[in-house]
Amino acid sequence: MKPIVRRTIRAILAITLAAMAAVSAGVVVSAAPALADRSPQQIVNDCYDPKSEFRGNTRWWVPACKVTVLSGRQIYGAPRAAGRGQAACNPNGGSTSITASHTTSSSFSWGLDIGVKKKFGDLEGQVGVKLGWSWSWSDTKGHAESVSIPGWSVGWVEVKEALREVVVDVRADYLDGRGYAEEAKRQIVYSPDPTRENDWVGRSRPMTDWEIGYYCNRNATASDEAGFKSFPVGTLATTSSSAAVSSSAEPFAASEVSAQGAEEYGPDFRFWASSRGRLLSSYSGLCMTVRNGSAADGTRIVQDACGANLPKQQLWSTVDRRDGQVKYVAYQNAKNKKCLDISGNERDDGLILEQYTCVPSAPVQSWLVEHVTLRIPPSYQPQDGYFLRNKKTAKCAALDFYNGMSKPDSPLMQYPCHRW
Repeated sequence: MKPIVRRTIRAILAITLAAMAAVSAGVVVSAAPALADRSPQQIVNDCYDPKSEFRGNTRWWVPACKVTVLSGRQIYGAPRAAGRGQAACNPNGGSTSITASHTTSSSFSWGLDIGVKKKFGDLEGQVGVKLGWSWSWSDTKGHAESVSIPGWSVGWVEVKEALREVVVDVRADYLDGRGYAEEAKRQIVYSPDPTRENDWVGRSRPMTDWEIGYYCNRNATASDEAGFKSFPVGTLATTSSSAAVSSSAEPFAASEVSAQGAEEYGPDFRFWASSRGRLLSSYSGLCMTVRNGSAADGTRIVQDACGANLPKQQLWSTVDRRDGQVKYVAYQNAKNKKCLDISGNERDDGLILEQYTCVPSAPVQSWLVEHVTLRIPPSYQPQDGYFLRNKKTAKCAALDFYNGMSKPDSPLMQYPCHRW
């Protein structure tokens, strides 16, 4: 074999550490610091997309990389809306079948990067047959899910993609005389798993007042209208690029805070929307509730499933508590006429919200409504939302960040109102 061919083959085989990283839908997470000058993120990105260099009459790909597989497991990704949503523009709702599809595509190589064939011309076609194992595929699967949608609610289908999670060590040689000196330890590579079916689930939640007006062409107190209205579902746009490496610790987990720009936000544990007299969490789709409807002072305020019949313990009205030019309000529950308050010393993060007899002079019962633009599933259309900032503590009404952001009957608390 001619020297130039031997060198070329060595270069091809060396760069195939992208075998595990070069998955078209792959995401890699930095889990340990680099042992040399470059960060783990840079090393893996460089190995995912090596650059060509001519040295004499030979083309090299830099860096040359090696992968050691440490472990692997099967997981499911975060739920994503699919198909079209349905809005029940009537008080009774009903069940409807929602059809959706999801396309999975990927490429994989071991021993030869698929992209090398295009870069090397005729030579790779010969080398690839003998030394490379590769495949690529794209698969679209349809699914029909029956979804029960209460009155004045939206329903949709979510899919969780079947994935493989592989932990690898990456070593890179930048052909600078140091050999494979650059290392990125315990990188986590995600790729589609074609051996398993995706997980589909039907979802529903009450419509916000904005959604009722938008989808049903009437306001939240309008008279009855029959039928369902179909609408396209969306995705939450991100400000980051679709790079091979992510700095997130859980790249497929639902983001608790999803800033969409200076004025727009995704689902968040501190943001609320109005829904026919209720306060609906933008994150969980559950409603602010006086626990068990109790009339006792000190009763916890929790989030719970929003009752289709509008139970009074979930209905809140505002009472003017203006202070000069600042328009504070008290939130008064419809069932027992008591006010939204904060327990304990009233100042610490994580203190539970409670109801208490309304005291007009109590700043801890006064709340500033700060408006934001929300984008929440399933449509992610921009709509009205808000913070509830307490006058005394300057902190906001929020879900239990550590233990109960999606759990019914979990207590509501106060946390800082940072707009991340």
